[in-house]
Amino acid sequence: MPMQNYDAISGQGSSITLCRMRNCFIAGGCNVSSSNTNNAHSNRSKPAYPPARSAPRETGPARPESSRVDVAAASGISVIGNDLTILGEKITLVTQNELQIDGHVQGDVHGKQVVISKEGSVTGKVCAEKIDIRGGVNGFIRALSVVLHESAKVDGDIMHQKISISKGAELDGRIQRTKDKNDLIHVLNASALGSPSGKDPDLNIRGCTQSNARGKRERNNDLVRAFYKRGNAYGGMGAYDRAISNYTNAIKIDPEHAGSYVNRATYYDQKGEYDRSIADYTKALEIRPDDAVVYLKRGLVFQEKDDKEGALADFDKSIKYASADFSYAYFLRGLFHVDMVQFDRAIADYNKAIEIEPGLAAFYQSRAEAYAMNGERERAIVDYDKAAELSPKDSARFYLLRGNTYALRGHFEKAFADFNKAMALAPKYALAYRDRGQIYAKMGKTAKAKVDFTRAKELEPRIRVPDLSVAAAEGGNKGTDHEVQF
Repeated sequence: MPMQNYDAISGQGSSITLCRMRNCFIAGGCNVSSSNTNNAHSNRSKPAYPPARSAPRETGPARPESSRVDVAAASGISVIGNDLTILGEKITLVTQNELQIDGHVQGDVHGKQVVISKEGSVTGKVCAEKIDIRGGVNGFIRALSVVLHESAKVDGDIMHQKISISKGAELDGRIQRTKDKNDLIHVLNASALGSPSGKDPDLNIRGCTQSNARGKRERNNDLVRAFYKRGNAYGGMGAYDRAISNYTNAIKIDPEHAGSYVNRATYYDQKGEYDRSIADYTKALEIRPDDAVVYLKRGLVFQEKDDKEGALADFDKSIKYASADFSYAYFLRGLFHVDMVQFDRAIADYNKAIEIEPGLAAFYQSRAEAYAMNGERERAIVDYDKAAELSPKDSARFYLLRGNTYALRGHFEKAFADFNKAMALAPKYALAYRDRGQIYAKMGKTAKAKVDFTRAKELEPRIRVPDLSVAAAEGGNKGTDHEVQF
């Protein structure tokens, strides 16, 4: 097989072994495993990621195995084939051109452009001007441009200037857009990476200094990521203090780690420490000033503090910086407008949320409630119907709400029918008994009202029920959809 465009692979292993394999030199203490039985290195090792099942070969004349490699070589592309696994300690692959990885590499990869195919994987750092990932990476990624396709599986942090992530891609790690472009300059000289093959001592010293600096940053990144992930685990268990402690440790190592500020703010909020929560969200926004989700989260904390001005300002900024499909920004601002008794504005925001994402029952339920409070009860009924259609498992709640809307219009028979449907679906639904009892009370059927109120209290002792001595005398509706009073 003709070999062209050889590339250097530098290693810090105790011995240097060179073997030519598909346009690559391999250096370092390593094993090379190949499915080719004629390969001198026939020991098989388990790859970092198991290869995906190959598509069936087409029938017909056999295609020469070397054709793909020859084409790649002719175009200046180095290829690590899908029958090749590279394993070793402290291995670094370096290519001056484009490197296509169809096999499995346990080591670091440096190249001008690195393409990891769907069948390929790397366990180690990957550094390049552009990195295109369809397969697996378990390690730190540094590049000016990173593309994760829908089949990509990445377990590690990404430092970049530009990134594109397709729907379906899996990423377990943080994404950081670096402020210093020099952090992304890839090293394509083996001497600069500390290889003993370098002839220029000054270049070696500079290269080792740069490598040590990068190594320290990457070790710190590993520690930050460990504290961050452990904080997430404690938070998921409800151990908020331990979660906060781990995020604090991550921030001590990397004061610019926005994710730790955001998550620590979340758990401060859970503990009712609103000022600390707002301070952390504010710090995260100093690092990521256009993060729509963080504005939304901080706005909710302002709302909990009854700081209406601060809440609305953050909801507005969330919508300003959000992507076109961020429906929840409009939805939550709609809820805010309802709290402010600004029903027309709430309905406008719900309309936008539904336009973006028309398949969520919660959006229709909230708009229905706003319609009902705004006196547009026919529209409310239509939205409750749509909500029940989209989420049949929640139909009992929607029947209850629609029944209350019928009651507000004086259509008591329709209201009875909806309450009965709600109780048939959820026999222990205390609110349905309470609200049906209120209709009986309004109609002067005190005995039946008392039965329903008693049942509601049995199911939920904390539920409030009207005083039968005054319930029938009260006119109109003075409560919410969950507490209809007549």
